[in-house]
Amino acid sequence: MIDYNEALRRIIARAQEDAGFRHQLKADPRAAVASLPGIEIPATTTLSVLEDTPTHLHIVLPAADRPSDGALEDEALEMVAGGSTPSGVDNPNSNGTIDTARGGILANGPRLGGG
Repeated sequence: MIDYNEALRRIIARAQEDAGFRHQLKADPRAAVASLPGIEIPATTTLSVLEDTPTHLHIVLPAADRPSDGALEDEALEMVAGGSTPSGVDNPNSNGTIDTARGGILANGPRLGGG
């Protein structure tokens, strides 16, 4: 099984390139992700997909017990389509996303708060 970062990279890249896949990902995340080679989702794992807009950003916190090496545990697959980009993955979201794994904001993202 591929690691978390690679799974997320593949899902986001496909959603950015293919409007039909993006629509399916939002409507039926399990079926959309299952269509990608090398990514398996256990039946006990729930997937949620959120899409940032210029005025609505999502912050996804990793599970407290998520391995620090980036390996994709079955329970962590839920995070794959949650709206943030883990450390080490380029974010193709043109309006920017808060990168919770690094605790900062990507260069192309909006500035929040007093910073």
